[in-house]
Amino acid sequence: GHGNIGADYGPVDPTNEGVYSVLGRLFKEVTGLFPGQFVHLGGDEVHYGCWQHNENVTAWMAAHNMTGNYDALENYYEQRVLDIMKSLNRNYIVWEEVFNHHVDITP
Repeated sequence: GHGNIGADYGPVDPTNEGVYSVLGRLFKEVTGLFPGQFVHLGGDEVHYGCWQHNENVTAWMAAHNMTGNYDALENYYEQRVLDIMKSLNRNYIVWEEVFNHHVDITP
């Protein structure tokens, strides 16, 4: 089926701490299987509609002074993912959008 776009379908919920635990374990496994120094993390063309319709996301954003600023939420998520990679002593590749959003990309 095609599914219905809504709060339960779409990109990960960057406000859910469990997401980062899962990603940490996933990237640890990936870097164990693939010994190369670089991992491509993507970061392009994030559509905010699913976040806009998720009450948990909008409540978290309000509590963190990000109300309506989905670029800031995307930056928060990207920074957390980059920090996971740094903790695994791996370099990363991201799309230009991450750079353009001024996320702390350390060479």
